[in-house]
Amino acid sequence: MLALVDSADVSFIPLEIAQTLRLDVDESEILTIAGVTTVYQTKVHVEIPRKGKLPVNIGMIHADVMPHESGEQIPEYIILGRKDFFEKFEVTINETAQTVILRDIHKERAKPNKSRK
Repeated sequence: MLALVDSADVSFIPLEIAQTLRLDVDESEILTIAGVTTVYQTKVHVEIPRKGKLPVNIGMIHADVMPHESGEQIPEYIILGRKDFFEKFEVTINETAQTVILRDIHKERAKPNKSRK
């Protein structure tokens, strides 16, 4: 499955993917630029695979589950928003090298200060 990194506040997952993953989905209403709309929300555990290495554990994230309109192509990706993702990592995207670097900011804060005297 492909995940896109976006500047949206929350993450989005298509309803069909949520159903395939058998996620618990709750219905609610949110305010969008187009007005109030019904959405579904869920929590999903996210890991980012890395070639030849252990995956990066993102942990549980909250996501809005978006149904698609009849006749529309079903998206085959989720969108990772700022909440629950960018709050945990410093993200560097290098378009030229086609790499994404994730630095766990919570691990950096937990490291003891090794200052010399």
